[in-house]
Amino acid sequence: MSRPSLSLPVIPIALCIFWGCASTQESVDAGAVSRTDKSTLDAQTDSKVGVVNIMSVINQSKVGQPALASWKLHIQEATQQLNAEWQKLQELDKQRRMGNWTTEYQYRTQSQRYAAVYQSYNNASFAGYIKAVAQIMPKVESVTETIAKERDFAIVLVKGNPETIMITFYTANSIDLTDQVIEELNRRFP
Repeated sequence: MSRPSLSLPVIPIALCIFWGCASTQESVDAGAVSRTDKSTLDAQTDSKVGVVNIMSVINQSKVGQPALASWKLHIQEATQQLNAEWQKLQELDKQRRMGNWTTEYQYRTQSQRYAAVYQSYNNASFAGYIKAVAQIMPKVESVTETIAKERDFAIVLVKGNPETIMITFYTANSIDLTDQVIEELNRRFP
């Protein structure tokens, strides 16, 4: 029986649950906690948390290269379309500024078109990121699980940045498993 794979939508749900549990304001009476509960609580507080920067994995691993190339190609095509629409808008603006008021309607229409293409570009960029991550995620999960078990990590989170998906703000180098995951991916999947 295979282990079900976590997908990106599951991560925000898990975080909401985690934050909801971690942010409760209820006080606990220490005398009311049984010895069994104390040992469970001690085991939970000794758990290690690790992080993996998925963008670094995509950029630096061999398995990430095809996904990265596909994403870059998609972005290049979308950028070309965006630039073409921008050039049309600039030309109409130039004509409008020169006193050709018949282009006013065309300029407004082109402005709206450019805004729509720009939004499409942003959506395509994010969709390309999601597709790139989805292509390598099963392998990353497998390798990360192996490393986490070997190093006794209880949980491994995705480390991101504001441009992608940001789950962590700060992590100590000692818990960052990114380099180990990249090395193991390159070893397992040459």
